[in-house]
Amino acid sequence: MKYNQLILGLVSAVLLLFAIGCDLNVVNINQPETARVLALPEDIESLVWGSYNTYWNLTDNYLGLRPILSATSFEHSAFPANFGMVHYSWIPRRVVDNSPAHDFASYLERTWYHSYRAIVAASDAIKALENVTLPASGDLTSEQRMARAEAFGRFVQGVSHGMLAQVYDQAVVFDESKDAAQPQGLLPYAEVHQAALDYLQEAIDIATNNTFTIPSVWTAGNALNNTALAKLAKQYRAYYRANLPRTPGEATAVNWTQVSQDIDAAPINVVMVGGPGDPWHTYGMAYINFFGWSQIANNLRGMSDQSGAYQTWMGKPWGERTPFLFITPDKRFPQGDSVAAQQANPGLYMLVPANPGGAWARPERGTYRWSYYRDFRYDGWLVAYSGPMPHLTARYMLLLKAEALYRSGDAGGAATIINETRVANGGLNATDAAGTNTDAVPKGLAAWTGFDANGVGNLLEMLKWEFRLETYHHGFSANYFNSRRWGDLMEGTFLHLPVPGSELEVLQLPRYTTGGVGGDGGALIGTYGY
Repeated sequence: MKYNQLILGLVSAVLLLFAIGCDLNVVNINQPETARVLALPEDIESLVWGSYNTYWNLTDNYLGLRPILSATSFEHSAFPANFGMVHYSWIPRRVVDNSPAHDFASYLERTWYHSYRAIVAASDAIKALENVTLPASGDLTSEQRMARAEAFGRFVQGVSHGMLAQVYDQAVVFDESKDAAQPQGLLPYAEVHQAALDYLQEAIDIATNNTFTIPSVWTAGNALNNTALAKLAKQYRAYYRANLPRTPGEATAVNWTQVSQDIDAAPINVVMVGGPGDPWHTYGMAYINFFGWSQIANNLRGMSDQSGAYQTWMGKPWGERTPFLFITPDKRFPQGDSVAAQQANPGLYMLVPANPGGAWARPERGTYRWSYYRDFRYDGWLVAYSGPMPHLTARYMLLLKAEALYRSGDAGGAATIINETRVANGGLNATDAAGTNTDAVPKGLAAWTGFDANGVGNLLEMLKWEFRLETYHHGFSANYFNSRRWGDLMEGTFLHLPVPGSELEVLQLPRYTTGGVGGDGGALIGTYGY
């Protein structure tokens, strides 16, 4: 039986998992006979790799959180109301509407339910291995094949619990040792995070102590062996450690030395590849890159400007802000001092369209959303609706290491990594351990923390700058989680999501919410004064 058929039965298992304290007597006619189905070796393996595919689908799919997180963190700017992009990037920020009937409830729920679908699938497969011996196949012995399935299952348990801890304020820890029909209590995100680290360590240990290869279909064309799987688990571990913090204060408590060590041990460039009809293909890259739908957020990218227009723009009420040109030495942006000049001289990453005004619509949703600029790096993907989909890229991980070095006191090491793209891609002068910034990129306001009397950004701000330009639309909205730990989210932006309202109804628990100006789980006024 194929994975897509099996997943129908797993939905009921997920619902049972959260039936905490409820007296429910529900018969699901789609529930397969699990023991019979998982008696087949190929179906156990399909369940294992399919669980990672489920995880991937929640991170990249446009029907999930990605467009919301990108727009609300100013990774990109959009005026269409689709997918909650406008609703949750509204100024002032709105509270999370946790009603199951809300228009965008499914987008907020997807990460929750898909994470548990992946967890239950991986756990069912591992449980089945207690009673089924996978035979030798190809170059693998029976023992190697068994080890591969368990290691990959633990890996999926780790990344999926890590995602729950990263996104929600609380969640349930579940694996094959637990009875899905018994109460499983909600735990704070820090405890769920620790469980994720434990599962990842199990995956690392099994992969390190065994030898096997992994079919490329399991990881969207990324061919791995046991050593590479251990490295990938360490890479995710570094990612989740760094992205757990909700505030700058929490970020100081991260074991940044461990983050740096895991990155050094895990040089894996994870880029998923898929086309329409492929199980790894989603349209997540499309809807956050369409012309008009995806413009540059002036309040972040505008810090490239050296003309003073950015400071003028930032000084206006949000309702009075309209597009302006960036005059900048950063070669990733168009060059010139007029619209025509910049149209004729696109930057390495950004351009001014032939008719920029054609992308400006719905002024009642905020003209601050409009920009002369759009990032064209994914235009080739939009033509083919297929191609590379960056996930945990080498550049993202290197910049994360730069932050780990910076926070650990090695400013010179951080500067070296910053300069790799600052100089080669931006054409800017190199910085150093002291944060020398002769090009004044980024340039903000003197009143902001991290900027000098002339508004010139320090080493940390230059690191943020490289993150924002070099990892644009890499993975699951890198800018949202970066900005959260940096304290750069707009006031009132949700710092995490509540347990979905639909789940709370099953649990017979009161519905609650997060976010909103002054609300629980809402960001305070950030670094840039908003």
